[in-house]
Amino acid sequence: MSLGSFLRRRVQVVALASGLALMSLALPLADTLAQNDVQVQVLGQGVQATAGGSNLVNPTTSVSTTVTLAASEWTGGYYQGNGAWYGRPWAALYGTQTQYSTATVTIQLSSTPTGPVTLTLTGLNDESGTKNPINITINGTSIFNGTSWFASWDGSGQGENAPWTTVAITIPASYFALGANSIAVSNLTNSSNFSQPPYVLLGAAQINLPGASASVN
Repeated sequence: MSLGSFLRRRVQVVALASGLALMSLALPLADTLAQNDVQVQVLGQGVQATAGGSNLVNPTTSVSTTVTLAASEWTGGYYQGNGAWYGRPWAALYGTQTQYSTATVTIQLSSTPTGPVTLTLTGLNDESGTKNPINITINGTSIFNGTSWFASWDGSGQGENAPWTTVAITIPASYFALGANSIAVSNLTNSSNFSQPPYVLLGAAQINLPGASASVN
């Protein structure tokens, strides 16, 4: 592989912190493995609007070329929808020794994307101060395996001011196919703890599928 080809395949991570100028941050290769031309953009803490302009605090599930998924669409995680903790509905991913380590959403495509797909996630890391490792797959193929980008909350109150982080991931259209397409996020921390760290919370998500016709499974 040529040097130019290798550089084009590197994942770039851009952190946009509130009140700060844009800055690029390359994730350590020892901690991160992303596939092909997948790109990750950390939009920042407290960012509610995605590239599609939607609010991801507590949206209604809707479908167009852009699919907006409420937190309740995550299956397999531990879901809480009353917003009493952390300021919004969420699905918790606990350690690998629990039944809640992986959450999945599934969409149906009646036509395939004509360009790169953007997956926008909202998430929160636990209060332990240690970032959890996560794995993200599309139809069983890993697109990211490394340290979570989600900010950790400080354990104050009931998390009403928790620093939810919005992340946009650009994925080649070739990862998607006609019919059912699954997107899964897993917490890779080896733990049996429940209702306490280690955990990762997922809020609502959004998928932009250029040129595709989609529905929620």
